[in-house]
Amino acid sequence: MVQRVFRPDGWCAVACPVRVVVGIDFEIRVAGEVPAQVLADLTDAHFVRRGVETVLHGPVQDQAALIGIINRLQLLGVELREVRQVASPARG
Repeated sequence: MVQRVFRPDGWCAVACPVRVVVGIDFEIRVAGEVPAQVLADLTDAHFVRRGVETVLHGPVQDQAALIGIINRLQLLGVELREVRQVASPARG
């Protein structure tokens, strides 16, 4: 069912269901090393050097936080190879 909401200015807005992602685990593969200042900010993330790549793995609050990490890496000139959501480990 679509809900129509009329704004005070007379325009009609349609309220659509929105999927909200909360608490996702990510994996980002990049070429080379990740700058130390980025690693220091990612306190909950783990990183591993695998040959010529670095793999970052950890939780983020939501998709916006993940996009913020990606944007920061790109601004620093880090070449992204892969970004994906991974299965969350059991949290107690």
